Amino acid sequence: PPAPPHAHPTHQIPRTAPAPHPWCAAMQPEAHAAHRPEIDGLRAVAVLAVLIFHLNRLWLPGGFAGVDVFFTLSGYLVTGILLRSKDLGTFSLADFWQRRLARIFPAFFAMAVTTLTVAFFLYDDWDLASTGAAFTAALSAWANHHQLSLGGYFSLSDDTQPLLHTWSLAVEEQFYLLFPLCFLGRSSASPRPVSYTHLTLPTTPYV
Repeated sequence: PPAPPHAHPTHQIPRTAPAPHPWCAAMQPEAHAAHRPEIDGLRAVAVLAVLIFHLNRLWLPGGFAGVDVFFTLSGYLVTGILLRSKDLGTFSLADFWQRRLARIFPAFFAMAVTTLTVAFFLYDDWDLASTGAAFTAALSAWANHHQLSLGGYFSLSDDTQPLLHTWSLAVEEQFYLLFPLCFLGRSSASPRPVSYTHLTLPTTPYV
């Protein structure tokens, strides 16, 4: 139907979409390359190796190497994100770290709250305090060093250390924290192509 006489479409105020919440924006796609199905395949093999190792170490004694595969894939993918965002001129440390937090911490908190709730009803005071200390270390991305101070991953009992697996998460978080800083320092110091080896060497003492 025709517009009423008093309506003037050309004088209408244009509507703009509201800016997304920072945490919603953090879940949007990054400067990724095309999908790599072979990487998904490597992830599946790594997960399967770790699962078999934890079911029975004799079935696949070297299955824990699947964690190393994940670390390698993470380094490869994050380096690609950093290089592409730098080439596009869109790289931001705050944005990078916010995206990592948005991807990691919701699942971490859900797992940690569930674990602490169950531990409250099952553990004695000593084991509950130990679990609380492990949670604090995991929350501060220091779980690997905390567990190392207690004797190491394979010497601790997973019956009394339900957050034992968070050591690998701490390593990944430390990588996310330090690697972009090394990337910025190395790329700003020299206009030459950035070497992945030169970037990762400064972060190895924290792993």
